[in-house]
Amino acid sequence: MGTDIYTEGVDYTVDSIMGRIFIIDGGDLVAGTYDLDIAANASAASVVETVKALTTSQIEGALKFISENPASGNAKSEYQFHKVSLAAEGDFALIGDDWTTMQLTGSAEKNEDADPDSPYCTVTTHENA
Repeated sequence: MGTDIYTEGVDYTVDSIMGRIFIIDGGDLVAGTYDLDIAANASAASVVETVKALTTSQIEGALKFISENPASGNAKSEYQFHKVSLAAEGDFALIGDDWTTMQLTGSAEKNEDADPDSPYCTVTTHENA
């Protein structure tokens, strides 16, 4: 099986600050399954948790929220809550062409193991020069 090579800026872009890869419309990457080789910080432990719909009413864990503001020079902010408890406030529409809004009720809890200097939340902001 051959190895395809794709070109950054033509087939995909990388947001190295927030750690995301975007596929460029019109590039050679098409719908399918891809294996990626990525150089990353292997010592940073990660746990992925999946919530099965209608099987639990609350979830506890870390929460990362990334905000992008195109009206402010594409300024980006990352909010890393080290421990939260979240519960849905009601129903939300999963079908339709409009943006979906999901309201959550939650609380941030202290987690000194995640960051002893900022045990509740760490905010990282980046503005393009």
